[in-house]
Amino acid sequence: MFRDTTYVAGLRVNTTSGTSQGFLTYRFAFTAKEKTQIGAAVGVGIIFLTADIAAIAGVTAGGADTAIAQFSRSGGFNGPEGSIGLFGRFMLGDKWYLETDLRGIAIKIDNIKAGVVEAALAGRYFLSDKVGLELGYNLGYYEVNIEAPNNFASIDRTGKISYTVNGWRVGVVYAF
Repeated sequence: MFRDTTYVAGLRVNTTSGTSQGFLTYRFAFTAKEKTQIGAAVGVGIIFLTADIAAIAGVTAGGADTAIAQFSRSGGFNGPEGSIGLFGRFMLGDKWYLETDLRGIAIKIDNIKAGVVEAALAGRYFLSDKVGLELGYNLGYYEVNIEAPNNFASIDRTGKISYTVNGWRVGVVYAF
């Protein structure tokens, strides 16, 4: 079932989905030594989900005539996301750093449960005392589950969305 349509077995159905996200992470070091920093990380952002479905069915009455029915729908959802956790930054050489963080959160509001787990690993090379380049890899797991409503104030839909996002990140770093 996609949105309000149920598809029967035997139909040719093509689906695509995609996601993008924008985020900002703030880090505060509990301990800051010459070559090591360890502390708290708080991330906030927005997730852009898209989904498309296209179905084609053909029926023949026994002759050359074939009836073809086509159907397509698109949907999308933009939602906020946030996470809290820990980070570590380690000096590997004069201008080289390794950085990692692990963040997550789980909440339940009325009939909606949501959870996030995010992890990242990156290498940084500083061109000067303030400006550096970063290459890293991110992995995230996101889940939203809307259960049957318990009262009139709840969302009257049910369903579950869960997916993972992973990919490379490239950036410029400015250190204050």
